Amino acid sequence: IMWLGQHKLEIPGGAQKTYIGECSGKCTQNILLQPVTVAASTSHMHLIGKATKISHTVEATNVTTDILSQDVYDYDSPTWTFHDPPVVITPGDSLSINCTYDASSRNF
Repeated sequence: IMWLGQHKLEIPGGAQKTYIGECSGKCTQNILLQPVTVAASTSHMHLIGKATKISHTVEATNVTTDILSQDVYDYDSPTWTFHDPPVVITPGDSLSINCTYDASSRNF
């Protein structure tokens, strides 16, 4: 299991905001001792989460692929994306996650 994204978010009431988290090529070189095989991906954003996307950029080719894309996120119905073939992340590759939250109905 690999955590990618923010650990603490402050989303003001009445606002919609997209947060971007990244593990750069330098980051994966520091944390991965060898290639990692990803068989499935999911996201977790709580009740005001609205959309999410995880992208993988292969260092050797500079090609970016979305490995998870949820235009409509539903906290009550979490989904998994199963990768066939699995995604291989090698040290030097980069990962990014975009999470969109909508707190427009909240007043705090």
